[in-house]
Amino acid sequence: MDIPTLMRKARKDYATQDNMLVHHDEINNGLCRMFARYFASRAGEHGLEVTIYKAGFESDAVPAHAWIEHNGMCYDADCPDGVPTPTQLPYYRKRGPDSVPEKKRVR
Repeated sequence: MDIPTLMRKARKDYATQDNMLVHHDEINNGLCRMFARYFASRAGEHGLEVTIYKAGFESDAVPAHAWIEHNGMCYDADCPDGVPTPTQLPYYRKRGPDSVPEKKRVR
């Protein structure tokens, strides 16, 4: 299974687990780090190794976010097809290029 297909399936499954019933576009509003871990686990089940990155969790000055990187592309719940850089993720595009803090590898 490729990353975009798995991302679409994982965000649907995640949004309905444990009766959360959230729309996938709500995942990036406070659930992004948990979703990134969930997705990494699902990817591993399919033999895909992904890296989780986070940015901004140490400071209130910039928006905090977590996303997945695989083969030079960045993915999150709003961007299942991936983009080449975190600044192109919809989460950061909405906030402007100065909103992207230094990223840190989580896993």
